[in-house]
Amino acid sequence: MEIFEAAPGDRFVAGTTPAKIEIVSEPFIVVTRFGYLPMVKVKNIESNAEQCLLIGSQSITTALEELRIENEGKLSGLKIAISKESEDKKSKYIIVGV
Repeated sequence: MEIFEAAPGDRFVAGTTPAKIEIVSEPFIVVTRFGYLPMVKVKNIESNAEQCLLIGSQSITTALEELRIENEGKLSGLKIAISKESEDKKSKYIIVGV
């Protein structure tokens, strides 16, 4: 498993408006000030911009795990809409397949 000292690209940050993205990698690990965290590369479906998404939060993990199982055990290739419940920094993520 490859471990990165920094995200290999700009970090995707979800807002309260759903963003449609495609996961274009399997999970990898990055070192952060909070320790090791899982991340995937994503592509914005509308702009084609590639970014990185941290996937360690419980709400992201729970949603992605259900979709991963339906996708033959892989995260790459999944197309999702992702947003946050509110502007609160600790609000849960909302993820649905598209």
